[in-house]
Amino acid sequence: MKDWVRKQLSSPQHTIREVIRTISNAQIGVSVIVNEQDKLLGYVTDSDIRRAILNNVSLDTPVSEIMVKKPFTVPVGLSSEEVLVLMKKNRVNRAPVVDLDGVVQDIVISWRLQEEVKPQPAAPALDFSIPSKRDSKKGKKVLVIGAGGYVGSVVCRELLQEGYEVRGLDRFLFGDESLQEIIHHEHFELVRGDIRNLDVLVDATFGVDAVINLAAIVGDPACDLDVNHTIMINYFSAKAAADAARHYKVDRYLFASTAAVYGASSGKDRLTETAAVAPVSLYAESKLHSEKGILSLATDDFSPCIFRLGTVFGLSPRMRFDLVVNLFAMQAYFNKKITVFGGTQYRPYVHVRDIARALIAALKAEKSKIHGQIFNLGANKMNLRLVDLADQVAAAMPGTQVIRQEQASDQRDYNVSFDKIRERLGFESDWDIPAAIREIREAFERGEFKDFQDKKYSNVKQQEHLIFG
Repeated sequence: MKDWVRKQLSSPQHTIREVIRTISNAQIGVSVIVNEQDKLLGYVTDSDIRRAILNNVSLDTPVSEIMVKKPFTVPVGLSSEEVLVLMKKNRVNRAPVVDLDGVVQDIVISWRLQEEVKPQPAAPALDFSIPSKRDSKKGKKVLVIGAGGYVGSVVCRELLQEGYEVRGLDRFLFGDESLQEIIHHEHFELVRGDIRNLDVLVDATFGVDAVINLAAIVGDPACDLDVNHTIMINYFSAKAAADAARHYKVDRYLFASTAAVYGASSGKDRLTETAAVAPVSLYAESKLHSEKGILSLATDDFSPCIFRLGTVFGLSPRMRFDLVVNLFAMQAYFNKKITVFGGTQYRPYVHVRDIARALIAALKAEKSKIHGQIFNLGANKMNLRLVDLADQVAAAMPGTQVIRQEQASDQRDYNVSFDKIRERLGFESDWDIPAAIREIREAFERGEFKDFQDKKYSNVKQQEHLIFG
């Protein structure tokens, strides 16, 4: 048995807490449960563990209580092609390999097998020479890092609709429900893993034409919970992902940053991409450092491009109610009142589907238009004072009262120019606040969000749960 496979094994007596460590260290999203003779008893995935946690199962519970007891297995001796056929037929992307006695011999992962059976023009991952460029005439394959997130789950769907092949990478802190509708799409490939693991990054990046990196600890409160974790994900891992893409001469690397880098700037003048930055939070600082590190890697064969997103809003398969527009919509619908702190602060807002459209525009644009560039992503008409935003939400939800508290706890104030993205990429925002509120209200009316206070709808609540239990 290979050493890396041995590290995935757990005993049925191990607690869920212990298996979480095994899965975290292994970085393939699964632990195989065996007896003392390494005979297969079952397996458990990170999704199984998250479901158990959401059902209030104690982390000290033996993993045997939640494991899948009759998992799909692959018999020893099959070729990679035969294994892939079996895995596709049974709709799995990971499986233990067992001998006739049921003893675990290996673990197979679909995306690794696919790279083995398909001829590749690039050098193998362990060859550190720079590989030749991919054939640009082939269909474009895009790696979306953070595919299961609020933005990523929308981006993946839009890419598929545009005819791209999509490889989605995520560690699924919030579960994988957001991708269930597309997980078996013929042009979608799912990779479970953590971008802090270099093996995962290298494997996922191999053979793609473009990378869209959306993975991050997002939002000031969530970032502040664990500073080291935030820096690891938002800076070091983002830079490592760009390094991997440059090594393979991936044509484009699109990185999601934030307009929060402008920080406590005056709201009177619209800020262009060359304006001074003044981040006031760890989240913004980590993104700003990432921007600089990623852009420094630009070469003739590697074109990084930064997008500074406004505050995102709108419906998503991985919905969030800790974003101000979505939060106001929830308050207006269920409580008939919105509370605004301060209100004079300017912020730019951008719909999640408009983000996907802008990223696709960058994939389609001439290389010279995006190479080494920074774009504010949004529209000038969507620079709004917080109190004006609340009024628009209230107007779309008749009977809503707006309550204003003069003291603002958040000092960020920035009015952003989006002229560059309109002029270079031809991007214009399709969505406005009233249209998004109507869409969210209709979702409420259909009963799609029965417990909107659930931690799965809040980045900071989920982070707190994962860190503190």
